[in-house]
Amino acid sequence: MKTRIGKIIFPVIMVALLAAKGNPPPEEPATVVVPAPIDGAMVAAPATSDGEYTLNITSGLPSGCVQFDEFRMEGDGNEFMVDVTNLMPNPNQLIACTAIYSYHESEIPLGSGLTAGEAYSNHQPRPGGLLCGPG
Repeated sequence: MKTRIGKIIFPVIMVALLAAKGNPPPEEPATVVVPAPIDGAMVAAPATSDGEYTLNITSGLPSGCVQFDEFRMEGDGNEFMVDVTNLMPNPNQLIACTAIYSYHESEIPLGSGLTAGEAYSNHQPRPGGLLCGPG
């Protein structure tokens, strides 16, 4: 009798363990950091006289698989270099992505040291980079 119960319990435990494991979750595709296309940039004056200037950047997300990563800013006086990056699936992986171009809005505080009424221009010295300064 003990042998028969042991033979029945073992298959039941095995089925329960296999059912609990199930299918493993799908692996997230490996991503790479790429320069983001800059679609627009503008320096906004502060709302109050003692407020901070803001650099508003619109960067592109070229497909449904692309996500905004970050921006990095370096300042030198009243010139600023901003790099904007996205994350996208590794090009070596075959992944289906929607061909929908969308946008990401970033607001970057520039401080209060800019000169009111001075014109600031935006230049793109390299993909994903933006140089903002007088002129």
